[in-house]
Amino acid sequence: MTGNKSILRVLNGFANLTDSEKSEFIQELNSYSKRYDKFNFQKEIRAKMDVGPTVNDYCKCCGKS
Repeated sequence: MTGNKSILRVLNGFANLTDSEKSEFIQELNSYSKRYDKFNFQKEIRAKMDVGPTVNDYCKCCGKS
């Protein structure tokens, strides 16, 4: 397994997803890899993301609350 902390954070987040979320994530990842315009893809992701975990929630990637 890699020692890259960024990749490990994403893998940890992936491991915390439900099976249906994992399936959807894989579909989105495949869509990203086939897309020519990766910059706008990233802009779409940022526009849809929350500002971070809420007080009662935790980050699925890093585990911080």
